[in-house]
Amino acid sequence: MITCDNRHDRVEYCFQCSAYPCQRFAAPSDTDSFISYRNVIADLERARVGGIEAYRAKLDERVDILEFLIANCNDGRRKGMFCLAANLLSLDDLRAVTERIRQADAVAGAADALARGATVEARAALAVALIEERATRANVELRLRRKG
Repeated sequence: MITCDNRHDRVEYCFQCSAYPCQRFAAPSDTDSFISYRNVIADLERARVGGIEAYRAKLDERVDILEFLIANCNDGRRKGMFCLAANLLSLDDLRAVTERIRQADAVAGAADALARGATVEARAALAVALIEERATRANVELRLRRKG
């Protein structure tokens, strides 16, 4: 964005540029880096159509869900999966996953709060199962696309 900004309209977001959609966004990227680029074009369009404030509120909710998953369900091996899920799954799917985890915690924690704290592995397994179920239903592959 910095190099484009210097050559074009000095806008804050790509979708605000008079050249948008430019060559860079003519087609979706078929590879990813440390995050997935599968939703970039659709996300820019959501921000353009719905406004940046509404889009930002949805991003903030995704961040909150990601932080919940990492803080409560990460057994030390799930951060990448949770990041992909937060990036690729719909907000409705993410909300449903966190709600089911919270419900399971409430049931387990009602009898013994200490036991709830000791079951990070169980919570991680539940989170992974719920995320994979939602991803399968939505036909979303939770893997980064690499070159080659």
